[in-house]
Amino acid sequence: MEVKTTNFDGSWDDVCEYCGRSQKSHQVDAGKSEGIQYLHRMPCEEEQYEINKKAVKRGINIRTIIWFYDLAKYIWDKIPFKKETRLLYDFSKNIFISIRALIFLHRSKPK
Repeated sequence: MEVKTTNFDGSWDDVCEYCGRSQKSHQVDAGKSEGIQYLHRMPCEEEQYEINKKAVKRGINIRTIIWFYDLAKYIWDKIPFKKETRLLYDFSKNIFISIRALIFLHRSKPK
């Protein structure tokens, strides 16, 4: 009978970096299908705590980013003449790019 692992590519004889026990102590039989026995590695309590800690940090970071986005959106909605400011910015940017293009053209002129 062939044996495959579902989520673990290491050696079952290695030591778990979280709890210090063998990886075999984390091994669970996931069942048999078509003559293949599947083994699954379940995380220990220490590893599960680290997984949860990373998930909590990720959640806090995402909520913080969304909060700053909402704050910026709120402030942007309070600015008067937004469309006029955007038009002025686009006009200034266009002039700056045109001047840069003319300077480039002047510098690349053959002598």
